[in-house]
Amino acid sequence: MKLTLEASNVMQQKRSEEPILDLKAALERLGGSQELLQEMISFYLEDYSILLDRIKEAAEDGDPISLSRNVHSLKGLAANFDAVQVIEAADATTQAVRTSAGLMPDNQIAALATAANELAEHLRAVQNEEK
Repeated sequence: MKLTLEASNVMQQKRSEEPILDLKAALERLGGSQELLQEMISFYLEDYSILLDRIKEAAEDGDPISLSRNVHSLKGLAANFDAVQVIEAADATTQAVRTSAGLMPDNQIAALATAANELAEHLRAVQNEEK
């Protein structure tokens, strides 16, 4: 499984022109290991939806500690790919939890879910390209 030069060099762009992910940077951090990159992609794809479910549950239950912990975990997974949109949405969610006086930040959670799903879509495309 070798990541194509095109896939590693081209940053996926969103309408906002902010990169969705940077596979080249991720690959460099992994010492150029295609196998590790594919494992990291699999980890994200296996875990992100579970974390989103936990985030939504925590919001429904009014549990800011669980919500923040799961947001942090999702942010960590996304950081492996320099997924700025997910990272920024996670930061906004965490900040909203801290300042909301007990109210759950539904808008920020929705934005985080959108960004996380979009990243997953791009990672699936990379994964399928490698098969």
